[in-house]
Amino acid sequence: MHMKRNAILTGALCVATALAAAAQGPGMGQGMGQGPMMAKMDHKGMGPDMHGGPARLLPPGTWWRDQSTVTAIGLSPDQQKKIDGIFLESRVQLIHMHASLEETQLRLDDTLSAPALDAVKAQKEIDESADTRASLEKAEAHMLLTIRGVLTADQWTKLQGLRPRHGELRPDGRKGVHRDGPRDNGMPQPPAPGQRPDGPPVPRDDQQ
Repeated sequence: MHMKRNAILTGALCVATALAAAAQGPGMGQGMGQGPMMAKMDHKGMGPDMHGGPARLLPPGTWWRDQSTVTAIGLSPDQQKKIDGIFLESRVQLIHMHASLEETQLRLDDTLSAPALDAVKAQKEIDESADTRASLEKAEAHMLLTIRGVLTADQWTKLQGLRPRHGELRPDGRKGVHRDGPRDNGMPQPPAPGQRPDGPPVPRDDQQ
C-alpha cells in the first residue's frame, strides 16, 4: 500500500510538472499538441459517467494557445489571457482532486481484492470514491463554464467545428473519438470505475 501511495504522489508530481511546463511554454501561439497531462492519462480511460461531460465539447489540449485555433475562431489576446488565467487558477485544485480520487480507488480495489470481504468497509469506500469523483466533475465543469463565458456565441460555434471527429487525425497524429468518448482537454482524468489508476482494468470474476 505504501508503494502504491508513493506511486500516486510521484504521478501527481509529474502531472504538476507537465502543467507548469505547458503554462510557461514559448509563447501563446505554441500549442500543447496532445497535451502533457493527457499523454499521461489517456491510457487510464474514462468512466461512463463522464463521457457526456462538458469537456467533450472542447478541442484537445490548451487550444487557446494554438495559433490555428486562435485564428479560426477569432480569439483576441485579451480572451487568451482570460482563459489562460482560468486554466492556471484551476489546474492545481484539479490535480490534487484527481490524485485524491486515484487514492480512494486504490483503497477500494484493495478492499474488494481481499480474501475476506469487509462489506461495510467496501461500501464506505465506494461512497467516498463516488463523492470524490462528483467533486472533481463539479470543479472541472465550473472551470469549463467559466471558459465558455469568455467566448462569444459565434466563437463557441466555430470551436465545436474544430473538435476531432471519430476516425479523424488530431494534431498529434492520433485519431479522434466519438462525441461521447474519452476526452482530452489538458486536465487530469479520473480512473474508470473498476479500473486501477496505475494499471490495466481489474479482471472480473468471469474473465479470470
